[in-house]
Amino acid sequence: MLLNHFFTALLSLLLFTSCQKNEAESVKPDGQPTETPTDQYLNFAFDDTKAQINGDCVTGCINGEFDKDKFFIRATASNRRTLDITIKNFANRTGEFAFDVDLAALEFSTGPGSTVYSTGYVNCQSPYNQVNSDGAIHVTKWADKVDGYVEGSFKTTLYPKGECGRNGRAITCTFRVKRVR
Repeated sequence: MLLNHFFTALLSLLLFTSCQKNEAESVKPDGQPTETPTDQYLNFAFDDTKAQINGDCVTGCINGEFDKDKFFIRATASNRRTLDITIKNFANRTGEFAFDVDLAALEFSTGPGSTVYSTGYVNCQSPYNQVNSDGAIHVTKWADKVDGYVEGSFKTTLYPKGECGRNGRAITCTFRVKRVR
């Protein structure tokens, strides 16, 4: 039992020290934030909330992966808001990937334990069918290999999960993400 408390305290200290170091490294001596050069970004507006993530893990982290026929981007802002962009039947090309036809999807969380919004919902009355948001993910540049960049944008409405299509909220996004896999 005492050993468990020791390891818990040690882990807490390491995490605290790590966070303090990252915060200190992200501030210049004059108190202004430093800018970490990066070639990637993900900028989005969800209703009246805006985020500019440049992938330095100070403004937020971005991860772009391709696995067989699925393309996936996860962006986590410094305030722990998370945006997942997925194209399940991805054809390794530029183009428009609709939320209904091409199995493209978005999921947005405003933080741990908060409401999750997505591009689809299920009707709460018969016939209980899946309804998808209008619009598509527009991929304007595709990275043929790892370390290349994928660029694109989208504009649509996201719906809170479990609310049958009520309370939809607008989202717009532009991105340029390095492919890591």
